[in-house]
Amino acid sequence: MRRLSLVLLLVACKYNGDSDESDEPTTPICDGRQQAEESEIDAPFDQDGDGFFDASNPDCAAAWLPNQLDCDDSNPEVNPSAFEIPCNGIDEDCRDASPDNADNDGDGVGVCDDCDDQRANVNPNQPETCWDGLDNDCDGIQDNDCGEDYNGVWSITPNDINHNCSFAGQPLVNLDFNELNVVWFPPNMTVSSATSSQPSAMDGTVDPSSGVYHLEATVGGPGSCVETYTMDGTFTSADTMQGTFTYRFQGICLGCAVPLTSVDFTALKQ
Repeated sequence: MRRLSLVLLLVACKYNGDSDESDEPTTPICDGRQQAEESEIDAPFDQDGDGFFDASNPDCAAAWLPNQLDCDDSNPEVNPSAFEIPCNGIDEDCRDASPDNADNDGDGVGVCDDCDDQRANVNPNQPETCWDGLDNDCDGIQDNDCGEDYNGVWSITPNDINHNCSFAGQPLVNLDFNELNVVWFPPNMTVSSATSSQPSAMDGTVDPSSGVYHLEATVGGPGSCVETYTMDGTFTSADTMQGTFTYRFQGICLGCAVPLTSVDFTALKQ
């Protein structure tokens, strides 16, 4: 009987030792393998449960590819598969290539502060360019501080301006117009006929403060018919202009030569 009791005691001691060893805590490692205590592979390192692993953990960064790493493991809406929502201060897709405040036009101002991030000449740091159809400085007002806008089509009233000369039935000079196209980028201005190929476009300047303008054009040269056109006048308001159109033909115009001829006109903006 004494011998049997000793054997039972030794067995009991060995069992207690095995139990203590199996209860020892282990430290989880993010290694791309499923440990005995992990419900899924590296589950302790996906705290938000979105299927991506903590990029701030060096072991995860070594074990997983960049598109499997989570830049914010506390938010399931942030991971490499998420859609980037601009201008909310959050990097949803964890990609530097799609920043929250992208600068798509490369003008140094991000989309969050740029009223048109597809045009480099439009941003809050840009000076206003008159009459280009854009709000260059993003203040919500197009062409502010530019004065009157003379751009557009103007109708000559009450009559059109015309002059015709031909040789052997072929028109050499044919002035016949009652509309003017005005293109103004202060102080420069171009005026052309909206209804006739002649006269050619006249270039000049207009004083924004007074509305006074001077334009001129010359066509031809030595050995040919020289056509000279000038236009002088004043914009009396944003929709009314007055002026004098002067033309002269010299050289071998084959009967078209005329003295300096001037026609006064008034035009209204359409």
